[in-house]
Amino acid sequence: MNAYLRCLVRLALLILVAALLAGIATSARAQAAYPQRIDPTINDFAGVLSAGDRATIISVHDELMRERGVELVVATIGALAEYDVPDQTIEAFATGLFNSWGIGDRTRNDGVLLVLAVHDRKVRIELGKGYGPAYDSALQELIERDMLPQFRAGAYGAGVVAGAHGIPGVLALPPGTTIAGLTPGRAVGGALAVVAIAGAVGLIAFAARKSGRRCAKCRGPMRALPRAEAQPLLTEGQLVEERIDAMHYTVWRCRRCHGTDNVGASGKRNLTRCPSCHYRTLSSTSTRQPHKKLKGRIQVRTERHCYNCNFHDHRSETLPKSTGSSQAYSASSSFTATSDYSSSSSSDYSSYSSSSSSDYSSSSSFDSGGSSSGDGASGSW
Repeated sequence: MNAYLRCLVRLALLILVAALLAGIATSARAQAAYPQRIDPTINDFAGVLSAGDRATIISVHDELMRERGVELVVATIGALAEYDVPDQTIEAFATGLFNSWGIGDRTRNDGVLLVLAVHDRKVRIELGKGYGPAYDSALQELIERDMLPQFRAGAYGAGVVAGAHGIPGVLALPPGTTIAGLTPGRAVGGALAVVAIAGAVGLIAFAARKSGRRCAKCRGPMRALPRAEAQPLLTEGQLVEERIDAMHYTVWRCRRCHGTDNVGASGKRNLTRCPSCHYRTLSSTSTRQPHKKLKGRIQVRTERHCYNCNFHDHRSETLPKSTGSSQAYSASSSFTATSDYSSSSSSDYSSYSSSSSSDYSSSSSFDSGGSSSGDGASGSW
């Protein structure tokens, strides 16, 4: 009888352990539903962007931030099936990723996300919910005209760059306007049509220059303040961002209601947002060494420090050895499930040195930012 009871107890313990392991595995998969944002602007998990592509995209991003205060984020992935998300469509994935990363300003909801799924042969430009569906048709034309031909030819980087280049022009159009016929590449019947199109483009550019930035509250015209007037209006965190060359700010003041808006553009240092103070003042450094027990894997320790609030943490994770860009994607997809965080505050971390790596350093928490309700356009090839 005693032997029988012992067998029942062992069986019950095995069932309990199995249930606990299943719960842990389910929790890990849920946490890793979307890839972690490892860079404020470019997250090339599929490894298809060259250094020149990255530089061009960052230039477009900075121009959008200066002119309109709009944040552009680019993400490339291998395939949708590699993420544990409920709906395996590019539209649902882009909306979920946009909201997970909190792209754009949280009050204006004016962010833009460009997502490329290489193996699924799909692309999506997702807009913040502040735009509504007014720009969907123009974005659809941009994708079909400028991006899909490049993707069909296998030039993924060129296609992404073409899309990034075209986004500022689309957002400068009046809502509901299409861009068909406004490009030199299409045949136009007669010299009169050419002159008319050139005149229309000129008028749009002139109107954009004259109208300038508008106040979000009263829609009144705004002017950029001189440096001496702008600096006292920056927060302490923004002053730190400028001092370490992470961000540069232009302060706009409304001529009607006198409200102000601080618009930032990325500086030379590619730092990430601090999960504590939410300023772009978080640097990271990673050290790698072969795993002592697991062959073919490496042990990575990443330490992060905020120059503004002195937040300091570190994580250790086990990753597969990466010898090329094609393997960086698989390493990123298992990042959350294998990491182990330990956090503390440190005020004497002044000697910290930054050597951020796009493959292994990561910010696990970004500013909550803006959100999307699913507006934008998609394409497949």
